[in-house]
Amino acid sequence: MILTKDVWGDRSKPVTIVNVYVQGHLRENKTLWKGIMSCKREDVNSVRCTVGDFNVIRKSNEIKGFVQGKLRHQTMWFNRIIEEMDLMFIPMIGRRYT
Repeated sequence: MILTKDVWGDRSKPVTIVNVYVQGHLRENKTLWKGIMSCKREDVNSVRCTVGDFNVIRKSNEIKGFVQGKLRHQTMWFNRIIEEMDLMFIPMIGRRYT
């Protein structure tokens, strides 16, 4: 995770940009997201942009051969994080998968 803070515009609005690369291991992901959520709670006045490669399946149609039980916990966890942090998912344009 790379976290950058600065000010934006003539009103000097604080801005935080978080660039995340997540590997596919749920335990490490939980630790990372808890840290990101903690930073958000401590810095409520900053406009926040969280971007990156999250390496998580959000919906079963995003992967061929999806096994419902195998990835379900990780999928539920990530969708809960998106909701709790008020993140907006911006879909990719062009190719469906990288």
